[in-house]
Amino acid sequence: MARTSRHYDSIYDGNAARKVAVRETREVERRRQPKNNIVTLTEKELRASRRQAVKPMKTMATLVAVVIGFVMVAGVVAGQVQLTELTQEVEAAQTELQQLQSVQIQLEMEAAGSANSAEIESYAKNVLGMTKISNDQVTYISLAGEDQGIVTEAADSGIFARLWHSVSSWLA
Repeated sequence: MARTSRHYDSIYDGNAARKVAVRETREVERRRQPKNNIVTLTEKELRASRRQAVKPMKTMATLVAVVIGFVMVAGVVAGQVQLTELTQEVEAAQTELQQLQSVQIQLEMEAAGSANSAEIESYAKNVLGMTKISNDQVTYISLAGEDQGIVTEAADSGIFARLWHSVSSWLA
């Protein structure tokens, strides 16, 4: 029991509170001590550590990404150029259409103005030597009666033609 009592006295120092301060100060002092982690390197090792390592896969990936980006930009620019050219062609065609429609309207009005029936009759009599039709020049044909037209069929020797002919004769 003496041993226990001495151990008890050293930890509790005669009261119920433990001696924590001694332990904490030792840990704090140990943490405050500077660590000796100085590494000595030769000049060659120092240059090698400063130099970045070449990573070929990363370099290739970057190069491929740049090429793909360039191709995409070139494609967009080419598309825009083509779109601009087609738009100009459409505008030119619309302008030409409007001009041709205007010419058509002018020609129709000119033709309507020159197509006077009296002028046409005068031209037919004087220049072409035509006369008006008389009743003795008219012949009437009567189609009523026994006149009929018969359609003959060519002799079809194919199986489908004979089958069609037999089916059509049943339906008639």
